[in-house]
Amino acid sequence: MASRLLPLALAVVALADEHQDCGGWAARGECDANPGFMLASCKRSCAAAQAEMAPPEGTFYDLRATNIDGAQVNFARFKGQVTLVTNVACF
Repeated sequence: MASRLLPLALAVVALADEHQDCGGWAARGECDANPGFMLASCKRSCAAAQAEMAPPEGTFYDLRATNIDGAQVNFARFKGQVTLVTNVACF
């Protein structure tokens, strides 16, 4: 039984933060802005931040959105085609 727990214990040690401020830094996007330092020194916080940003389950073809005219766009109709998606925000 102890041999089954060893890999889990090693994984927990490997994902340790070396600084008390790692959580705040990760929340402010430092894992992407300063990866050389953050991924080495704030492994646990960066892993948690990455998990929060994970895409929802499903695929591109499961998406639903409205176009500029308010009509529903069914992305499944693009399956098997080369597709370029552009998001434009209008203010």
